[in-house]
Amino acid sequence: MKLSIFKFGGFILIFMLLTLCFGLNFSFAKVNNKGIVVNTLNLKENNKRIEFDFKYPEVKMGNEHVQNKINILIKGDIYEFKKYIEDIYNESINIYPEEIVKTSPSFNYKGMSTFDYEIVDNILSLRVTLIQFTGGAHPMAFVKNYNFDLNTGEVLKIEDIFNEEGKKNYKEVIDKIILDKMNESPENYFIDDFKGIGDNVQYYLTKDDIVIFFQLYEIAPYSAGIPEFKIPYSVFKDELIIDNLK
Repeated sequence: MKLSIFKFGGFILIFMLLTLCFGLNFSFAKVNNKGIVVNTLNLKENNKRIEFDFKYPEVKMGNEHVQNKINILIKGDIYEFKKYIEDIYNESINIYPEEIVKTSPSFNYKGMSTFDYEIVDNILSLRVTLIQFTGGAHPMAFVKNYNFDLNTGEVLKIEDIFNEEGKKNYKEVIDKIILDKMNESPENYFIDDFKGIGDNVQYYLTKDDIVIFFQLYEIAPYSAGIPEFKIPYSVFKDELIIDNLK
């Protein structure tokens, strides 16, 4: 029993040192029925006029190869976004007078992220919202989607969840649903800018729907936020390759 207590204490000490030294905070998710844990990592920094508060997922599962493949991709995208904001700031301070940079609230740059996820059959469907405050009238947001095959760690395009029959017409079906929805309130969309979903459409999965989404300004004004269109699995009947989506 004493040995177990010392081991646990050592873990807590290491955990605290990591938090203090690297600005990483951890919170733990419950294990789901697939035996997969999705933890929340929190990278926080406050350096001069740039503040970062990134919450992003870390996956724990039995297959370490797949686990590492998923985590490396997500972490790489977070750090790439962080560098993007740092580069914008560094460019700005080289353009504007130092006094303006030091005193103007417009140069209080921030980078943030949040995420949500769903595990549907053998797919981990993640969406990470990246938010930047880099001057301007309002913050900008970008949603990054990941739909991972939990057997391989590969990112799935939307066509990958359809069988051969479904691949023939899923685009037309989804395009019609989206256009019908847009036409219900045309004042809220740039309808002429919608050219169909294409091969690389952004999507995520819920228990009941495929959700197609678009970035800010892509097909609607900023005030509309991130436009989303829910496509019930039932629309496709037997055209999906994942059992519990049919």
